[in-house]
This record gives sequence, structure tokens and C-alpha cells, in this order.
Amino acid sequence: MHKQTKCCWLKYLLLGIITSSLFLGGCGGSSQSSPPFNTSGNWFIYNTTVGAAGAAGPNVFTFTQTDASNNNLTGITSQSQPITGNVSGLNISFSWVGSNSATYSYSGTISSNGFTMSGTWTNTVNQQGLWQGIVDVAALVNISDGATAGNWNITLTTAGTAGTQGPFPSTFSQSGNGISGSTQGQPLTGTVASYSIIFNWTDSGGITHLYTGSINSAGISMSGTWTSTSGQSGTWSATKTS
Repeated sequence: MHKQTKCCWLKYLLLGIITSSLFLGGCGGSSQSSPPFNTSGNWFIYNTTVGAAGAAGPNVFTFTQTDASNNNLTGITSQSQPITGNVSGLNISFSWVGSNSATYSYSGTISSNGFTMSGTWTNTVNQQGLWQGIVDVAALVNISDGATAGNWNITLTTAGTAGTQGPFPSTFSQSGNGISGSTQGQPLTGTVASYSIIFNWTDSGGITHLYTGSINSAGISMSGTWTSTSGQSGTWSATKTS
């Protein structure tokens, strides 16, 4: 039998350590399928329906994230219907059976900070629409102007259209999480949580516009993305004027 020298044993030991490190590093890649946060808690949900103007909500949905290895989701709707679903990275899907016996299926994406989410929904009676949600936590900023409405200018971009639109003078009044106001001559409604915001408004043609975004810590600027029931989408930003 060939006798191993001390030098050879050290060589094999180092090779084993390197190999083990590479193996463990490769296994660690599977953690990317796990969500970067836990969606458990109450969420304010708004939704639009094709063919109907306006957005319904906010309705409070409660989510409980279980079975960490599979990222399963359970919960309950504002009308006490059981929810089942799944979270994978920043993707979320969930469904429940409504009082009309139709199954409602929602799919969408969660923002990188974990405070908002949005997407599309369908049901088994051929309805569909858009939805947006924001977690039920305290607002850390107020976009009003003290006890009166805050005045803002909103500027938009639209996918497929060059340049920007606006600025559009707008107002926001905030009480706790809830916000109301007006933009482009139409009323708006929405919710603020932490430094995140969602709101929606319906134009004179019956098209509903849904906005999702973030507010800076001083409460004087905000920005995000928007989509509408006409299929348009883009980005938006706003600056407080008073």
C-alpha cells in the first residue's frame, strides 16, 4: 500500500474544504425562491371590474403565510371567505370562492419593500379586472397640509407615448391611513401605509386609473407607477406645492 505523506494529507484536506464550500454555496441559491418578507397581516385591497367604472374598496383581507418551504398562503376576505394562495419571490397568487359560488383568482407582484402589491384578477363567471393592495400599518407621513388639504402637482409618463403629461394640480387630504382628494377635476381615494401610497380615480370617460408609489420621508414628493382599465400604464411623480 502506498503511504501518504503529510503534505499529501494536507492537500486532500484543503481540497475537501474548498469542495464543501462550493457545494454549500450552490445549495444557498435555493433561498432565492423564498420571499424577502412575510405577507402575514391585514391588507387594504381595491379592485376594478371590466365594464364598471370606479374601484371597490378598501376591503380588508387578512393573509397568513405558512409552510415556509413552499411559501403557502392562507387567509380570509372581508366577507369571511377562506383564501388559499402562494408567494414566490415577489410574485403572489391567491383565490377564494365568493357568495355567488364563483372562484376569484388574483395574481400579481409585490413591491420590493413589501408594503404594496398589484395585479389582475378573474373569476369563473367571466369577470375580470385590476387590483391593488397596501399593508395595514401606521402611516409615517402625512400628505395633507396640516388640517387642510395638501396641494400637489402630478406629472405622468405613458408607455408608448413620448414626453411627459402635466403637471396636473391635485389635492390630498389624509386622516390616519385613509386619503381623499382630487386630480384632473375628478375625486380620488386611497390609502397610505408607512411611506407607501396607493390611490385611484375615474375620469369622465369611465376609465379608472390606479396609482402605486412611495412618499419621501419629508412628505413633499412621491413617485411610482400607474395603470388603467383602458390598458394604459406608465410612471408618475408628484411634488407638494403647499
